[in-house]
Amino acid sequence: METAAGFVLLTPAPYLLVAHYLPKRAMCRDDTDRLRGTLDRHLPRHGARPPQH
Repeated sequence: METAAGFVLLTPAPYLLVAHYLPKRAMCRDDTDRLRGTLDRHLPRHGARPPQH
């Protein structure tokens, strides 16, 4: 999930719940754009089919 202040990343089920928080203030604009691109390529959107590997 992306918030105004950062990114919250959760591990997928059935693994243990692990949350990572990446604050936007620690990244430059290029870093946030690259992270969004990586997430778009590798993570399914809510209600969408997962990517095929």
